[in-house]
Amino acid sequence: MKDYVRGARLQRKELFVPLVYPPGDAQVDFGEALAVVGGVEQKAHLLCMDLPQTDGCFVMAFPAENTESFLEGHNQAFA
Repeated sequence: MKDYVRGARLQRKELFVPLVYPPGDAQVDFGEALAVVGGVEQKAHLLCMDLPQTDGCFVMAFPAENTESFLEGHNQAFA
């Protein structure tokens, strides 16, 4: 059985699927981090935007994770 498994592993070929991202595609999500603001530690909500075609990224902190933060983050990223 060991010989069979060893032989089967040697016969397998690696397969690679190229990742293709059209220009202008972005991936966006929120994350959380602790930040010190005015000497007080508090939770910050981070809008993280990744542009996979160019490996560009944009991160902005907000006091809350809501629609207003989502839209303002996009406005700032594209500005």
